[in-house]
Amino acid sequence: MIAATLAMWGRPRQAPLATGGFAAALEGLRFLRSSPVLLGVMAIDFVATFFGASMTLMPIFAEEILGVGAGGLGLLYAAPAAGAVAGSIAMSLLPTPRRPGAGVLLAVAAYGACILGFGLSQVVWLSLLLLAGSGPADAVSMAMRHAVRNLLTPDELRGRIAAAHSTFAMGGPQLGEFEAGALAALVGAGPSVALGGLGTLVSAAVVAVAVPGIGRYRLVAPAGLGAEGATPRPSPARGDD
Repeated sequence: MIAATLAMWGRPRQAPLATGGFAAALEGLRFLRSSPVLLGVMAIDFVATFFGASMTLMPIFAEEILGVGAGGLGLLYAAPAAGAVAGSIAMSLLPTPRRPGAGVLLAVAAYGACILGFGLSQVVWLSLLLLAGSGPADAVSMAMRHAVRNLLTPDELRGRIAAAHSTFAMGGPQLGEFEAGALAALVGAGPSVALGGLGTLVSAAVVAVAVPGIGRYRLVAPAGLGAEGATPRPSPARGDD
């Protein structure tokens, strides 16, 4: 992080704030409400992490469902992280996607499918493979969400919108772990996780239909530059529908 900070040569001027305190927070919320694409991307982040949370139940999978013990539990915890590293490396090497909104929807759907499959699986290698697949799906979704947020947010509102995004991103997993544990007490750990994956898939479909602008949101190259090597910017329409 220090090296990345030192590599930043440009220092844009700070935009002056016309309001402060509670009024400034309300201004940020009003902007978020008026930007359905941005609000939809944040909402799908919350819903996916709420339904897809399952880390609390991993000891049950390791001991009772897969029978792999403590060593296997470590592998279950490590599999999503290993997949996320691979997905992040791939994202850094591939060209910038022109439709990041559609990328978020597809990545969340893939994440939900992996979680659904993991909840139903009783085979160790398949469970590890599905967990590893959920890692890159989550990493790609996160990268796309942050890209959409940064491109659609004006400079003077960037901090407030980032704070709102953090609330969605941090609240979903914590509440989701509680939901997964409570549901597991009723139907068992496997069905609880499988239902969470199904809920993630359904939520992605609902958001895609409710906010079609997410799927249509595109990046275009600046005027006068070709697509090759051009820095993307939001299209004029910006998906505000």
